[in-house]
Amino acid sequence: MVDLCHALNEHMDGTGNGARRADVLWQACLRDQLAFSNECLRACLQLVTAPEDFVSEARAVHFMGVLAQRASGQPQEAIAIIEGLLTELIIWATTLEEPAWRTRAMMLTKELLHGAEGVLSSATMEASLEPLMGALNDKVAKIRKLAVMALSKVAQSEECSNQVVEAYIRQLELESNQAVRVAVAQSMPQREEAVDAMVERTHDVSPEVRAAVYAWFGGAPAAVLSTQQRMSLLASGLRDRVPAAKDAATAMAASWLQQYCGGDVLQLLATIDVQQEQGVALELLDALTSTQALDWVQLLRSGALGSLGSAAANAEAAARADTDTTEAAGGAFVAFEPITPEQAFAWTFVARHLHATASAKSQAAAKTTGAAAAAHAAAASDCHNLLEALLPDSASQLACLVRAHLRAGEQHKFAVCQMLRIAGFAMDWTDGTSRSMATNLIKGLMEADLRE
Repeated sequence: MVDLCHALNEHMDGTGNGARRADVLWQACLRDQLAFSNECLRACLQLVTAPEDFVSEARAVHFMGVLAQRASGQPQEAIAIIEGLLTELIIWATTLEEPAWRTRAMMLTKELLHGAEGVLSSATMEASLEPLMGALNDKVAKIRKLAVMALSKVAQSEECSNQVVEAYIRQLELESNQAVRVAVAQSMPQREEAVDAMVERTHDVSPEVRAAVYAWFGGAPAAVLSTQQRMSLLASGLRDRVPAAKDAATAMAASWLQQYCGGDVLQLLATIDVQQEQGVALELLDALTSTQALDWVQLLRSGALGSLGSAAANAEAAARADTDTTEAAGGAFVAFEPITPEQAFAWTFVARHLHATASAKSQAAAKTTGAAAAAHAAAASDCHNLLEALLPDSASQLACLVRAHLRAGEQHKFAVCQMLRIAGFAMDWTDGTSRSMATNLIKGLMEADLRE
């Protein structure tokens, strides 16, 4: 019979391979299951009751988790031994009087549940539920935290999931210890009924808790959230004064963009109300741009954003025909389609971004010489070229596009406002034709009584 205590000592000394050692133990176990089961209990009891200055505690506990993990490749008898050991450990973790002993017993419980994930029976999970939920009220914060982490695996059982979620929600409301609240936020199952409680935690006094909450929402489909909830999460997260929490909120938004919007920034903007919350939308695009989660150059070159210039050309053609459509080459008719609020907002942002970047690079090129100046000048030129590809060919074309949207109805005033912003910083109005168009445009705006 292989001595489990001896194997633990070797592991704590850092010699040998833990997984290989666990496999050897399981092979020996098959020859005498009862003796090995008793050996496991004896070893765990020694770990639980060891002196408080037990320096190799973490390695010993980890090895028991490895032992549970390697049981998944063994006959069912090995799983039965782990289940019996788990039952005994939970009793120790919830009934022993010595706090240090309860703590170690809960550490072992958590390791066994995590190690044997997916192989424990539903009956074992259900039997573990009530005592672990009771441990959430333990007076020792570390035990409560470990119980939360253990319950995260119990929650994977369909029969236990609802009760675990309810327990977690109560714990978030009542828990005074920051580390325990962080553990709850990290362990909360992705369930719709948990959304309100997690949104509430974005106002937690602890930035670590707030960061954990934003990380949780990064894995939650944006579609399961209401527009108001999405706006609340972005507003509180992107304006958080603590960098770690703000970074977690930015990562959440990047996750929504990539996982649930397929990298389509227009689809992401459609999940929030850009017309009512322009400030939040601007902070969202700023954050995604600064972390390079959005590559505007690639988006423009791929045509994913469309082109303000092509929309303007279409509007100009429609205006020449004095109708809502214009005859295209080949005899077909092309209808004028107003741009969406999301397109208008994205175009304004990227035009301003390219304009500012080009100006900064041009100034940098003027202040340096040699290869550095050439690199800055090339970058500025690239930005100017992309900006030209995005914008209409002339100011008169843009004015025509604005008038077309004014005629299209009140619902397009937001797009008009965005285009006027572009007209203010990116278009040239110095020639006579452009000035005449601008005068007529201003008259049209006054007649439409436009309010931004």
